[in-house]
Amino acid sequence: MKERKEAMGLTWLKMDLGIEMVSDTPGTVTNPTDLNQWQANQLPHPLLGMEVTDKGIAMLEQYVAAVRDAVGMEIPLSMDHLGHLGVKSIIRLGKAYEKYNLSWMEDVIPWMYTDLLKQISDQSPTPILTGEDIYLKEPFRVLCEKHAIGKIQPDLATAGGVLETHKIGDMAEEFGVPMAMHFAGISDISEARTAASQLTTSDIAATQQKLAMLAGLQSDTSLRQLAARVSQILTEQKGRVQLLERLNTDISKSLSWREQLRTLEGKCEAAKKDLDATESALKTAADSRIAAGEVLRKAQSRTPYLGALAQLREHGLRINLQDGHCPLCGSSVSQPDFEAHLKHIQDQIDLQNTTLSDLTAQEASGRIEYEKRRNEFQTRSIEYSRALSDCETLDWTPRLRQSVKRHLAVRCKSIVQRD
Repeated sequence: MKERKEAMGLTWLKMDLGIEMVSDTPGTVTNPTDLNQWQANQLPHPLLGMEVTDKGIAMLEQYVAAVRDAVGMEIPLSMDHLGHLGVKSIIRLGKAYEKYNLSWMEDVIPWMYTDLLKQISDQSPTPILTGEDIYLKEPFRVLCEKHAIGKIQPDLATAGGVLETHKIGDMAEEFGVPMAMHFAGISDISEARTAASQLTTSDIAATQQKLAMLAGLQSDTSLRQLAARVSQILTEQKGRVQLLERLNTDISKSLSWREQLRTLEGKCEAAKKDLDATESALKTAADSRIAAGEVLRKAQSRTPYLGALAQLREHGLRINLQDGHCPLCGSSVSQPDFEAHLKHIQDQIDLQNTTLSDLTAQEASGRIEYEKRRNEFQTRSIEYSRALSDCETLDWTPRLRQSVKRHLAVRCKSIVQRD
């Protein structure tokens, strides 16, 4: 972290500090031991029953203290990936980290648990942040209205694009909730979109206010002085505008942006077809898996009955015929018939064992097929999201650049005319 600050020149740091850092030490984490893989990976944090102890908090606090000692208290420091902890543990960690002045703890529980987030935010002195996987403005509004979180963090790839992110930022500002931008790193175009989105809301409003102040300068202010002042103000936006300029230059050097848009639209359409086909295959695999499980459970229900038959057969083999009478039912029977009866019982047992073995193998195969199709569906979903995001961005970026250039040109011209 110290190298990132000093060598790389970063001005804001974020670290991952989860309970896995201390869980190998006895007495640090209370955790159910009977969770299966699905429960551990899919159940929401508050439902897992996982809590960190005082000993675990003390050890985690040592990590935070070491980082603060290395980078100092001046630079903002945030935290992510705390672990699948319950509400009480999150609150206790928030209190323990108060002295280190963290900027936020990120995604402590799923964002849809508004009341639980409100409970955490009310009791934790360390701010709570979430939002990287929230789609559209409305869920953000619920969190901001109730002040269930201290800060929000939309991601362009999941929030709904540049325009929707603008709306989210304007809405959050109305409720006094700060916003940081999350970047999942889906593509270079998405990176440009993230930079472009920060050219709006508060930044644009601040720039316009400064230009308006410049327009009210005394009439004897020289053009050279006015131009210098305007240049100084616009320097704040230089890095963001350069990103858009580079993107526009790359598009101009290759095909026209319309041709690229048509190409991306074709890729997007193909990705959607692949996604639909994969979804259909996933549903088929899920149905097959459920059906195989039902058949297996029905077959397993006969196991107690066949176990009783096996005991009867063993009893018959030990005692054998008693004066020509069956030791199982007492009826008169010949030795060949008695042996044939015992063989019939054994055949039933062998058949059931073979059936159970085959059905178990089919159920396992169905489970493997389902996991394969699910992974394929997730991959196709990401590919479609990338294609859709790139298509939307390419369609929007040239118009944004021209709009920004026209806006700045009109403002500068107006100031010069007033001078």
